[in-house]
Amino acid sequence: MKAYSFYFNASDWLASSAVKLMSKAERGVYIQLLALAWGMERPGTLPAVADKVRRLAEMSLEEWAESGETILEKFPLSECGTYRYNPRLVAEASKEQARSEKAAASANKRWQNKPDANAMPAQSERNANASNPNANASQNACDGNAIVKESKENNTSLAGPAAPAPAEVALPLVEEPKPTKSKPKTDQVAAAHPELAFAALWDQYHNGPGIEKRGSKATAQARWEALPESTRRHILAGLDAYRVDCTRNGPEFMPYCEKFLNLKKQVWATEGYGRTARVIQLAPEARPVQTSKEDLWGFNDARTHEPRPAYASSGQFNGTTPR
Repeated sequence: MKAYSFYFNASDWLASSAVKLMSKAERGVYIQLLALAWGMERPGTLPAVADKVRRLAEMSLEEWAESGETILEKFPLSECGTYRYNPRLVAEASKEQARSEKAAASANKRWQNKPDANAMPAQSERNANASNPNANASQNACDGNAIVKESKENNTSLAGPAAPAPAEVALPLVEEPKPTKSKPKTDQVAAAHPELAFAALWDQYHNGPGIEKRGSKATAQARWEALPESTRRHILAGLDAYRVDCTRNGPEFMPYCEKFLNLKKQVWATEGYGRTARVIQLAPEARPVQTSKEDLWGFNDARTHEPRPAYASSGQFNGTTPR
């Protein structure tokens, strides 16, 4: 593939004495011919006939007579005389071709294709020629002309023999594994003692009135099946008393089964687990004191410790007598 653009060094352009000697019109024509030469079949070349160059530059005969010699100096004839070329532009084309081949080699390596054995020496030679474009520019141009002719006959590229098409790599067919459902582990304790299965715990745990089956049943079952036989028997033996103790203030205070079976807390291992819930005895209600209507001052009140007054038969006060 041809590159859409070429490298233009602005510093070299401004510092070139040959460019400074050109007129403004000649500089514009020079830039136009460089762009046209880059788009040729062999980048960096122009037709050998001067009149064709004039037509590409869109200059009149009077303008060409004045500036044609200056323009053609930048595009000398090749030794074989078949075309003109700009040495700097040809060198840039060689560098661009080398970069393209390097990128193609990297792509082939990524796709596990074997690179062409002759590609590297050819690339090294082109890099060496590109580093010194003025030394053998004409010879390279003639060689390139021969390559152009050969490419038309053999349908090969200008830069060299076409790289072999990447071979198709036959990858082994890998069948996608079919999804398999993992079988649950068998509860060995429940297999030997069916009365210790998780279903027995789940039903007994929620046997109280108003207790809803909440929480994660799968988590509770996994924790239950991790317990040994002796621990299961101990839990089931004291579970009724534990449920009565938890729900004495309401069934909503019964914890989730999965929280009860927390292996770190181990509620069933506490000292009070399995005991009958304590019944709180309330104090008897105090009876009202019955007072006589004649006892207006409350002398006969049972709640006082004051002695009652004593009267004689004649009604005379005789002091007090202890109760």
